This record gives sequence, structure tokens and C-alpha cells, in this order.
Amino acid sequence: MLEHTFSYYKKGDNKNKAIVFLHGFLEDATIWESITKVLATHYYCLAIDLLGHGKTPCIAKVHTMELMASQLMIILQKEDISHCTLIGHSMGGYVALAFAEQHPEMVDGLVLMNSTPLPDSEEKKTNRDRVLKVIDKDKELFVRTAVTNLFAEKNRILFKEALEKLITIGITTLNEGIKAAAMGMKGRPDRTAIFEKLLAKKHIIIGENDALISPDYLINLANRVGGTYTLLSGGHLSYIENEQATIDALEQFMEQI
Repeated sequence: MLEHTFSYYKKGDNKNKAIVFLHGFLEDATIWESITKVLATHYYCLAIDLLGHGKTPCIAKVHTMELMASQLMIILQKEDISHCTLIGHSMGGYVALAFAEQHPEMVDGLVLMNSTPLPDSEEKKTNRDRVLKVIDKDKELFVRTAVTNLFAEKNRILFKEALEKLITIGITTLNEGIKAAAMGMKGRPDRTAIFEKLLAKKHIIIGENDALISPDYLINLANRVGGTYTLLSGGHLSYIENEQATIDALEQFMEQI
């Protein structure tokens, strides 16, 4: 059992329709504020600082996706939530899938936002190793480059304020938290079969100019697993680059739960 205090916030009253928001690498729970403000009028929203991010401490040298899913379980038990819909952005999607593998009976719906059930490619694994080498030497350059590349090129100026806010979140993330998450993502397994077998409602939000994940692959995946998808303009940050359309997609999905 994990004996730690985890940071999260909650909005709304309808615990029968609970939504858990799981942020990505170098992010924290505050990225969901605009979305939870809208959805909390009808649903109970939990937004979590995952291990080593935001105000949640590091608890290991490697934060596996399974360990982060265990963190989520502790929070759900504390909040007396027996079932929920998971919305995971990028790394948060990996955590959502790990939780779905551990506790499929608790998952009403699962939304992968700019995320994938696939494991890291060999190239990405090599890049994870580089994080360990550069994060203590030139953290700001690493974070600034990593975050900027998440936006579609045309949006880097259009959403400059949001970009700088994300960079600040990344820079204030603990070095050890960044390393632990990078190694956790590097070691994650292929959970395509888990996603496919999951009986819950499934949806994928896709950026048509996402440089990290092939939009065509995600469209095919949604069709293959019996899920739905929303294809949006922009890159890897749909909740910023296409905020209103993302909210609309989530509201429509929740109406089916």
C-alpha cells in the first residue's frame, strides 16, 4: 500500500458519473481547469497530479504506469468512487490503460487524448535515456524544446501564452519526477489488447498534425476496438489547440455513459 499524500482537486457533485482527468508528461492537474469547469456542472470531476508532477511527490526512481494506476486507486477509494470514466492525455492515457487492466470493472468509459496503447519504439526508448542525461544539465532547454514540439507549428505563436504556461509547469516539475516518469514510460508494455477487450465505452481524441502519434493509426485503432474518435486540427495538445471542440467531444461522449 502506498503511504503518501497525493495532490488532486475535485469539482462537481454527481459521484454516479465521475470523471478522472490524467495529465501528460511535464504537465499537472491545472491543465484541465477550463474543461473541468464546464463538465463539473453535470459530473464529478477529479484531476490528479500524477507521481512526481505538480504537488505530488516522487516515491520511486521509476514511476511505472502501474504504480501511477495504484495511486489513482487510492484516491478513488478515498473519494468513495466505485466506477468512473478515465480521460488521459498522452502519458495520462498510458496510466488510464494500466488502471483499466488492473480494474476493468471500475471503468465506465476511457478516452485516450493524443495517446496510444502502443509501447515506446526503440527510438523513443533511446530518447527517454537522453532525458536522464540532460535534465540536470539543461532542464529549461529540454522542457522548452519538448513542450514547443507538442504544438502544431502554426499554433506556437497563436497559443504563445498557453505554451509559456506549459513550459513553466514543466520547469517547476521535480527533476527526479521527470526522470522517474520517463523511465516508467520507457518500460510500459503494449496494451492494445487491453484496450480492445475493455467493455467500457472508448473514444480517441486525435490531433491531425500530431508529430508524436500517427493520426491514421489512431483512426484505425478506434475502428478496430469498437470505439469512436474525434479528429481535430492541431498537434499533440488538443485540449489547448482545440479547446472548445475537445469539450464538445467529451460532453457528447459522456452522454453515452
